[in-house]
Amino acid sequence: MPTLNFSRFTMISNHKIWEGVHLRKDGTSFPVEVSLKIVQFERDYLISVVRDITERKHAQEAIFGAAQKMDAFFDQSLDGFFFMMLDEPIEWNDQADKNQLLEYVFSNQRITKINHAMLDQYGATTDQFIGITPNEMFRHDVEQGKNEWRKLFDQGKLHNETDERKLSGEQIFVEGDYICLYDSEGRITGHFGIQRDVTQGKRMVHAIVESERKYHYLFENNPAPMWIYDLDTFSFLEVNRAAVDHYGYSHQEFLKMTIKDIRPLDDIVRLLTDVESTQQILNHAGTWRHRKKNGAIIYVDITSHLIDFEEKQARLVISTDISDRINAQLDLEAEKKLLRTLIDNLPDPIYVKDREGRKMLANMADVQNIGCASEADTLGKTDLELFGNAIGKRGYDEDLRIMENGQAMLNREEIFTKSDGFHRWLLTSKVPLFDQYGKTIGLVGIGRDITGIKKAEEQINKLTKSIEQSPSTIIITDTKGNIEYVNPKFSEITGYTKEEVIGKNPRILKSGEMPAAVYLQLWEAITSGEVWRGEFLNRKKNGALYWEWATMTSIRNEAGEITNYIAIKEDISLRKQMEADLIVSKEKAEESDRLKSAFLANMSHEIRTPLNSIIGFSELLADKTFNTDQKDDFIHHIIANGNNRLAIISDIMDISKMESGELKIHKDQINVIELISKIRSQYAIQIEGKEIEFKVDIPDNMSEIEILADEDRLMQVFNNLLSNALKFTSQGSVQIDFQIQCRMVEFCVSDTGIGIPDEFHAKIFDRFRQVEDSSTRKFGGNGLGLAITKNLIELMGGEIRLESQLGKGAAFYFTIPLIKY
Repeated sequence: MPTLNFSRFTMISNHKIWEGVHLRKDGTSFPVEVSLKIVQFERDYLISVVRDITERKHAQEAIFGAAQKMDAFFDQSLDGFFFMMLDEPIEWNDQADKNQLLEYVFSNQRITKINHAMLDQYGATTDQFIGITPNEMFRHDVEQGKNEWRKLFDQGKLHNETDERKLSGEQIFVEGDYICLYDSEGRITGHFGIQRDVTQGKRMVHAIVESERKYHYLFENNPAPMWIYDLDTFSFLEVNRAAVDHYGYSHQEFLKMTIKDIRPLDDIVRLLTDVESTQQILNHAGTWRHRKKNGAIIYVDITSHLIDFEEKQARLVISTDISDRINAQLDLEAEKKLLRTLIDNLPDPIYVKDREGRKMLANMADVQNIGCASEADTLGKTDLELFGNAIGKRGYDEDLRIMENGQAMLNREEIFTKSDGFHRWLLTSKVPLFDQYGKTIGLVGIGRDITGIKKAEEQINKLTKSIEQSPSTIIITDTKGNIEYVNPKFSEITGYTKEEVIGKNPRILKSGEMPAAVYLQLWEAITSGEVWRGEFLNRKKNGALYWEWATMTSIRNEAGEITNYIAIKEDISLRKQMEADLIVSKEKAEESDRLKSAFLANMSHEIRTPLNSIIGFSELLADKTFNTDQKDDFIHHIIANGNNRLAIISDIMDISKMESGELKIHKDQINVIELISKIRSQYAIQIEGKEIEFKVDIPDNMSEIEILADEDRLMQVFNNLLSNALKFTSQGSVQIDFQIQCRMVEFCVSDTGIGIPDEFHAKIFDRFRQVEDSSTRKFGGNGLGLAITKNLIELMGGEIRLESQLGKGAAFYFTIPLIKY
């Protein structure tokens, strides 16, 4: 053993560590790291720990030896190389504070050299890597980096595989070998790293593993039973979960069995023959019988694929249980036999046709309906061939239309004429048949002889229509009086729909104005089987009253028992109204006669008296001895009376024209302000000297307003209204106003005169109508002015109304269409 050189001891705590060389028994030497520690146990002991550092030294020597050659191939290597050196060496041993040293390393160790392959791995430049520290390299997870560095420093070297990120963010996988670099005193000065980009390989391995995982997952989780069997021994090599669940054998049981064990004995020979003869890689073996563990026989559809499995030639089998389908087919066959028996024995014709309308099935009723001897005579033929006339063409065209649009024809009534001329009715339905893709492949037809029903319906329809179309109201109730039926005339007259009254009692029609004794007599009559007739005043749904003449009686069944009551009613409201109207007409005629008499008396007074005055004044003017000083006064009286009589005659002529429709209105644009100004000028002279103020109220900004009217007739309206106002107003005022309402101009002529009583408001616009109509009345007039005024306003498209109270004046409002504002 060589002499200890304590000058090389390094004191860490109470340890001393140095490197030296020891000799083996065979004389060879090897490098060691010696650790000495003094302990006290009764006396001082020196504990020595010797570690063989041959491998570390070899690595160091290899690294230092290769350093000179490194530069030659450093940048040409396909692997990434880099050196990462410390600013100051560190001593890394058990006595060192490794956490503190790692803090130092991560801040002071830097990349000093890096080759192009390493830069390419990260997509970086030299400037982006030279000088960076571990803190910068592991900024996202410094603790992970420190753990890696600790392993490297503890072991002196490190091999690992990690996923990294390029500077662009793309993920890569690298495999690296990292070796510590030491100085002559065994201190760590840095480390050297070799990295290989194994991304492609990793992805390929991952893809292979993932593919195997997926295939195994698909096999294991396929809902159809699957297994792999050895072609030489027929033994099960693998089965999936669905096979275990479906057949009842456990996975271990399956692997001890052969495929013959799940077959009935009768099928084994066929199985062996099929396996031996099958050469296809993919083979659809068809339908087989299998036996479950519980002995149940199932029908399966088998598909197999030739594969290599665990170095054995095998087949992968997929088994689809079609027991339900096979059993359904068997059941269907039985049902078809039963259905055919039923179809052939049904009294109604039933048939099936293909896409071209040819018969594929016809029961006996259909065969007889066509007139053939057997079903065979109808098969393969269309209606055109079977009937050959208009009936055949109608049926054939109908078949093609149904199969073209895919819509059923239900319960169509059609008539057939037999060779003997007898008409027969059929109720026919045709329903299209579809395949699994929704394509029409034919149709099913069903017919029913409804000749007897049609005859009965004809009788019923006659009775029904006679009731439905009856001009009288018909109501049928049960024995408690609840309505069971009403005909349309009932709804037309009362306003109640059938739905509203069914189940209700006819008392809903009571007006409350009929004596209770009438209803008592009615019920006593019909409950005893007698007929009751009489009049009712009833009330409609809208509250209107109407009169009915009713005939009511009971309906009995075959046993003579009363089952219902029927009421036949006739609306006699019109008759009642005519009776009332005759009375009113009589009264109006009498009133008209009275008005005409008053009018004639009035005309006698209004015409004869002024005429006498005209004649008398005219005779005086003709007298040569007449005083010429009174001449002008007499002439004025003659002219005034003549003009008044002319106005009366004009009114009579206007009324006549209105009644005959010969009065013409010539409409034109009229400026309202100019019209009112003209009226104001005309009547200002007439009012002079009277105790009456004539007012005209013209609103601001109305200078451009225009109306559409006949100006002469409109002046006539104003003359009539203003003349009346002046006639019936002895003091106060007469006023003209107007305003715009919607598309109309509303004028108002008002006064403060005697007013008109309320009972005359509705009649004041009638012809010959006056508040005073006696021969001794105070005010003159012929009773035609307001009637003419109303007609003229309406002919010009307007309306007139009155507002007045006795002793408080009157206001006549009328409207004329507006055309400009």
